[in-house]
Amino acid sequence: MFKTPANALLVPVLKVYIIIIALLMVACSKPNDFTYLHGHEAAFDDLKGQWTVINYWAEWCKPCIKEIPELNALDANNAHIKVIGINFDQPQKAVLMEQSDKLNIKFDNILIAEGPDPFLQRFAYEKPKALPTTVIITPNLSVKVVLMGPQDEATLSALINGYASEQ
Repeated sequence: MFKTPANALLVPVLKVYIIIIALLMVACSKPNDFTYLHGHEAAFDDLKGQWTVINYWAEWCKPCIKEIPELNALDANNAHIKVIGINFDQPQKAVLMEQSDKLNIKFDNILIAEGPDPFLQRFAYEKPKALPTTVIITPNLSVKVVLMGPQDEATLSALINGYASEQ
């Protein structure tokens, strides 16, 4: 390539444009608020427009284990409802994957092995004192109700549909 005054000016200008574009891409990307067990990162804004059911469970909790098939069905049978599990004990990823597979959990779980619970922080509800605990979040991202004890698909679906008709 011949060095001309035009080429000498073009290279630095292109470098500046590339840097600006890279910075704009980073600035425009949405923040990740939590990570699903299988590695997909997500933001709370991703939950807008649908009902979200947060379920706190543990492997040692018999009512939690009994409730899992109901939550699997709720998640699978209702396009407007997203079920997200949070293991109360917050184990490391490998242990959580093992427990999730063992209990045949089909709905998404989030990984919070270290650090604070992002849902607890974002929605400011009280940390569960008993399991299972289920938190229903509206499509506008506000807490509608916190339920203690095991739930079933029919009850949760009817409850959410009732809330939806009020809005």
